[in-house]
Amino acid sequence: MTTQKLVLTTALLAVLGTACGGSNNGKLNRRVSQAHLAPVSAADRSAEAEAQTEFFLSEWQVAFTESQVRAAKLDIDIAKNALASAKLAVKNAKLERKAADESNDQNAIAEKKQAERIAELNIEVHKLAIERAKQSKRYLDKRLMYEQRSLRSREAAVELARAKSLQAAGIKPPNFDAKKYKAQYTERAANAKAAKASVDAEKTKLGEIEKQLLGAKNAVATAEGSPVLQPPPDPVTPMEPLEGDTPPETTPEPETTPPNDAQEDPEQVAPKEEEPTPETPATPDAPDSDSEAGDTTAPAPTSDKPTEEPKS
Repeated sequence: MTTQKLVLTTALLAVLGTACGGSNNGKLNRRVSQAHLAPVSAADRSAEAEAQTEFFLSEWQVAFTESQVRAAKLDIDIAKNALASAKLAVKNAKLERKAADESNDQNAIAEKKQAERIAELNIEVHKLAIERAKQSKRYLDKRLMYEQRSLRSREAAVELARAKSLQAAGIKPPNFDAKKYKAQYTERAANAKAAKASVDAEKTKLGEIEKQLLGAKNAVATAEGSPVLQPPPDPVTPMEPLEGDTPPETTPEPETTPPNDAQEDPEQVAPKEEEPTPETPATPDAPDSDSEAGDTTAPAPTSDKPTEEPKS
């Protein structure tokens, strides 16, 4: 463990302390006393720091879902008010069509009939919007229950990490049994996992109503001559995994640049032909250092005839 990580772990443990257990609506049967953990170094309590960080992240997730539940209640009231306005729009459309019938204006009659039909189609849209808001509320209620149970399991995971730290350090307080901390965590994790099935079922129902609502909106769009709508993205935050169910991190593959004309294999590139350079005239050799400076006497001509020896 690096020095920087050790310092951060020490600071985290000092700040968090025994803060777990404030909003989980369920008390743990077994907790490890901070007094017993005092002799254990921060480096040996890194697993506890990680588990406690997960606990606080789960606590924030619970608070966020609670805010979504409150917003879902308001969405139901808003959808009901929108339906009441749509019903008034249908009444007005019928009155306008009746006035157009009395005028015998065929263009006005066709226009008001189309407006009345669109208003009636909007009634179905707002009815499904109410169903969608109610189903979203049911889904979020189940999700909140699951996240609260998950929060409790993560609190138990903190105490399990503390128990393992004591066990690794050879510290055994009175009536201490690490297996009981493990059983406490396993029970809470199982309760959270059991609640997840009902969350998935409610989410499936919500998706079916979303499809029906989209179809009703597209019927209105077709009648108006507007473009057809596409399915919206899932507005609900994806569920977080339980302890031990975290998917492994995948290492991204390195980016490879495809070969092109500018980047070729140097072994496959043919050598370029060098352009011939013009020959420069040879320069006369400099005189030897043994020759006297200024000697300009031309050398005697040589003959191809052999030299005669003098007669005696």
